[in-house]
Amino acid sequence: MNTLELTSQAREQVGARSADIARNEGLIPAVIYGGEGNHHITVDAIEAGKAIFTDKFYQVNITVDGKVVPCIVKDLDLHPVTSKIIHIDFQELVPGKKVKINVPVRTYGTAKGVLAGGKLEITLRKLTVKIDAGKLIDEVTVNIENLEMGKSVKVRDIDAIDGVEIMNSLGNPIAQVIVPRSMRSAASKSDDLGTTAESEEASTEEAQEAEADA
Repeated sequence: MNTLELTSQAREQVGARSADIARNEGLIPAVIYGGEGNHHITVDAIEAGKAIFTDKFYQVNITVDGKVVPCIVKDLDLHPVTSKIIHIDFQELVPGKKVKINVPVRTYGTAKGVLAGGKLEITLRKLTVKIDAGKLIDEVTVNIENLEMGKSVKVRDIDAIDGVEIMNSLGNPIAQVIVPRSMRSAASKSDDLGTTAESEEASTEEAQEAEADA
């Protein structure tokens, strides 16, 4: 499980002015909810960003008043121009309670279609799953070894994981092997040549039949 350790400072005042002061000091206003009570805090912007600007999923362990509170990033606000983090909502992880998380879906193996000259395209990079807060996972994997050219592997093809409920539609494609344009063009030319040959053969037969009738 990927984890990130963060220290925090309590926010004495909650408001736009105090939030702006915190951001100017390199801190991000945040709130932790979902446990016995809410905690209004600030965390270091650079350190917190490690759990956000990444393709990995992290459990974030935040020290609050000397106590470690396990959390996940549940929501955040970004500046519309700079994309800097403005505010973070952390959800406290309470064992026994279900949480929804977005985890990366990883493929493994070399697809048969790729070995035959196709190109692998990933169409779904994250899955939404419901899971016990005390038993988090940081990714879901799917085998693509038998994936042939022109075919796709879908959410329904993921092996069942004990205690994990996948929320995405089962028909959503995760990855597919695309037939390269060069191969499509070659196949098209081959079809055209075949059609031309058939037409010429038919014309010849018609001419021979006409001579015979004469």
